[in-house]
Amino acid sequence: MSPTSDRHEAKSAPSRKGVRRALYILLRSVLGDLLVLLAGGLGYITGNLWLFPSLGPSIFMLVESPHLKSSSLYNMTVGHLVGIISGYILAIITGAAYVQSPFVIGHLQLSHVVASCIAIALVILIHIPLKVSHPPAVATTFLITPGSFKATWADLSTILIGIVIIAVAGEIARNIILSMEHRGLIKVIENG
Repeated sequence: MSPTSDRHEAKSAPSRKGVRRALYILLRSVLGDLLVLLAGGLGYITGNLWLFPSLGPSIFMLVESPHLKSSSLYNMTVGHLVGIISGYILAIITGAAYVQSPFVIGHLQLSHVVASCIAIALVILIHIPLKVSHPPAVATTFLITPGSFKATWADLSTILIGIVIIAVAGEIARNIILSMEHRGLIKVIENG
């Protein structure tokens, strides 16, 4: 091998790593987009709100950090269920479920603040001992306590169906990434 070809290989090696890293990131981006498209598309076709804000961070965690326990199917589903139950219980107990949403009237009512404070404490008190940490679940709680989602069976079913769609499809996407990493087809992308 000539010294010229060695220098050429040395120069092209970093650029190949950069291209591979870009492809790894692109794969995660495409899988995240497919999850959004699935929940949003099914919601659009059926006229349901199966894509809501707290699913965005869940999707991000599933494709960006699939190796974390907090991104697992169990943590995502149980974490969101704890968030839903806490949110609805506190919204009903404090009366936040029976007043207008601050998104309609333009300001929070005391019942929204109290429900949100106690609900987040309850989520933390349950998540930690059960080891089901999934931070986006708190966002679901905060969609309930101020009244974006009402204390109705229709809204509850909307939340649950959206979570199930993302949890099941997200677990497939997550396992695709983990499997490709395990086989060495893609490398683990370090956070930060």
